[in-house]
Amino acid sequence: MRSSSRRILWIALALALVSVSLLLIAQRQDKKPSSAGVELSEEEQQAVREIQNVQTKESSRATFLDDLQAQGSVEAEGQSRAVIWREESDVPQSAAAALEAYRAQGAGKLMCSGYMDIKGNVWGGIVMSRTWVDIIYVTSTEDGAASTLRIVRLSAENVG
Repeated sequence: MRSSSRRILWIALALALVSVSLLLIAQRQDKKPSSAGVELSEEEQQAVREIQNVQTKESSRATFLDDLQAQGSVEAEGQSRAVIWREESDVPQSAAAALEAYRAQGAGKLMCSGYMDIKGNVWGGIVMSRTWVDIIYVTSTEDGAASTLRIVRLSAENVG
């Protein structure tokens, strides 16, 4: 497969997973059943199950990239891995700090990013390298004073 075709496949997979993840986050934040009546295909349902079953490690702004890398060296091939942490800062500050960590280590390239809701309470981004794609999402507390960051890393083995 050509490099550009493989890159498009990575981006498409990551965008699909981000979309499904954000639907799940939005439903949890509303704490009400979705009235949209969204029906997922079997493939989409499988993607949701995979995201929900990812082993998530507590991390921090200072260590998350090292934690993702360390997890990859001990887990079985083809498994996704994830980190999560909470910060006492708003969504823009938390997202910017996470992206700065990638830039400082030269780890991957930001492919796309943006707010996932009108209020600015959920932000998502995709960072891609040659061997992995990280799906980043940052959610705000109700008062906006703190944020939770979760990053799921898909390795090349996940694409198949």
